[in-house]
Amino acid sequence: MTLSVLIHDGDLFGAGVATHWFNSGMSVPWLRPGTGAVLTQGFTDRSFGWRGLDLLSEGIPPDEVIERLLDGDIEGDRRQVAVMSSDGRSAVHTGSRCLPVAGSRWGDDWVVAGNLLVDEGVLDAMADAVAESTGSLQERILTVLESGETAGGDVRGTQSAALRVAASDGTPFDRDWIELVVADHEDPVGELARLVPLEEAYRHLGSAMDIPPGMASAVAHRRIATLTPEIGFWQAIGLAQSGARDDAGRIWAHAHGTAPELLDTLLERHVEAGIIGPDIANALRGSAGPVLP
Repeated sequence: MTLSVLIHDGDLFGAGVATHWFNSGMSVPWLRPGTGAVLTQGFTDRSFGWRGLDLLSEGIPPDEVIERLLDGDIEGDRRQVAVMSSDGRSAVHTGSRCLPVAGSRWGDDWVVAGNLLVDEGVLDAMADAVAESTGSLQERILTVLESGETAGGDVRGTQSAALRVAASDGTPFDRDWIELVVADHEDPVGELARLVPLEEAYRHLGSAMDIPPGMASAVAHRRIATLTPEIGFWQAIGLAQSGARDDAGRIWAHAHGTAPELLDTLLERHVEAGIIGPDIANALRGSAGPVLP
């Protein structure tokens, strides 16, 4: 009753899921930085998630993890389980009584799986998408889910979706941890597609003092800044503080044009709190209206 994917990509690994069930992100994909990932679906047993991760943390390979999870399980032939270690090794089990069409595809560093699918073409489309996908890992996972949906997906349609990414080397839950969960939506994969660039923008933004050096392009900054007025606000602040006043002014002018009262208020209060210097504030306001006193 679900379509899902696991991908290992260099320093990161991640999972994606879409299904016609409420809040599948809280039951199907389980990740732990530096350890690996577990997908538990079909006749879902949530305990497979944390139990599987604990077994992976002990160095037990994915195929043996699945064997141990299913050992003595009277519902094992109704379950679908995929396990991936943080270095990309993987294994998958599809029980003989999983609702058809059920199955999986796998290769180096990836697994796709599903049950109650329209037909086998859904799995084939997802597998092709893994090989052809480009961009960040979250964008690749999204591409795979979109491909499965386009090929027919779950016979019931979809109600929820989720995407998680973690660091392969055990980096704790910092900026390498990505978690997007759409609990209930008429187009959950489409909603994920809206959230992925927003998450990326906020993650890169960090704070006014944390503009990534690799994002010096005014075009790149303007693209991100147009997502929300507040993102534009902080992008402009960061660029101005780094000396790129012209680019900062253009971004400020765009953001200010969409929400002038909000940005004027934010700017004034950050100046009052000593977070933004008057020189920065004056330079920005000079590009979009009266200069602050």
